[in-house]
Amino acid sequence: MVTDMTEEEKLIWMFTQIHGEPSLSCYIDVNVEEGTVSLMKDGNECWTVTKADLVFDYIIKNGL
Repeated sequence: MVTDMTEEEKLIWMFTQIHGEPSLSCYIDVNVEEGTVSLMKDGNECWTVTKADLVFDYIIKNGL
């Protein structure tokens, strides 16, 4: 359940609910202190989303 997760796990969970699992050489990098999640590829940042943006996108996607 989401409430038993760490802050990092929650951000990864929300990210994958919205954007799906990263594939191939991509991975998710979380900065809990800044509240950001970055999609990385081969050690380079492709793009970053904030916690606020993730929450907003999750609410919109799920019609809450």
